[in-house]
Amino acid sequence: MKNKFALVMILMLVLASGCDIIPQFEQIKQQYLGGRVEELLTAMPTAAQKPMQSTPTVGLPTIEPTEDGADVTATETPQPESQPTPTITPTVDSDDPAVYLGEPAWKDTMDEAKYWPVGGDQYSTAYFENGYMRMTVFTTYDAWRLATTSSLGNNYIETTFIVETCSGSDHYGIMFRVPDRHAANRGYLFGVTCDGRYSLREWDATLGDNGLMVYLVRWVQDGNINTGSNQTNRVGIMTIDDRLIMFINGVQVDEFSDDTFPEGSFGVFVGSDVTEKLTVKIQEVSYWSNPTLP
Repeated sequence: MKNKFALVMILMLVLASGCDIIPQFEQIKQQYLGGRVEELLTAMPTAAQKPMQSTPTVGLPTIEPTEDGADVTATETPQPESQPTPTITPTVDSDDPAVYLGEPAWKDTMDEAKYWPVGGDQYSTAYFENGYMRMTVFTTYDAWRLATTSSLGNNYIETTFIVETCSGSDHYGIMFRVPDRHAANRGYLFGVTCDGRYSLREWDATLGDNGLMVYLVRWVQDGNINTGSNQTNRVGIMTIDDRLIMFINGVQVDEFSDDTFPEGSFGVFVGSDVTEKLTVKIQEVSYWSNPTLP
């Protein structure tokens, strides 16, 4: 409304003043229009500028400074050390029963008279000394000592003998499968001679006037026997049912089948054919239960 009133006043002044006021009119008009334009521009709403979106900055890892300004040296990640491949020790391949049968079921190192009768009579004597049982025979008859263990059936028995002065057919070995340990009147005898032979015999004192000694294997020469005086020999006998399998120093030398005595006690024997007061030292006696051949 104020604008319209101002315009009417201007027109009235123009009419009253005539041509003389035209220039003034034009001046006023320009001032008016200029002011009006400025009002209109001021009144118009200003377009708000769109704020620029800032690009997010990706943070980089901060490297902490080392003490004393030391340089950071790149190091390789340690690799696990390679472990050496374990070496498998092969099982000993042996035909020696004392090796492949493992630990014996019973073993006597002859340090004391725990399992053996000692003392003497007109035939022989036995006593313990320095880790041995020493047996000496006084006649040409075989003399024996039996261990006070339980009766054995299928077993491998091995004895280590050290003979002192000997010659020819002087002999020693293992007595086994003795049905009656106290009577000791029956059983088998496997032994070796001083000159390198072995035999297997069967003894039965209940037969005939003086008993009967039968050779199942008569003296056989064998190179596995260490011959002569002051020699050591391992004598072994394996019994599997009726099989009587003979070993000398870990080597199988013979086999014989006989079922006369299926089980019994065992021990050692010494017999002199040449040397007076033949003496043999028994160093060790062992047995293994339920043996097998390799």
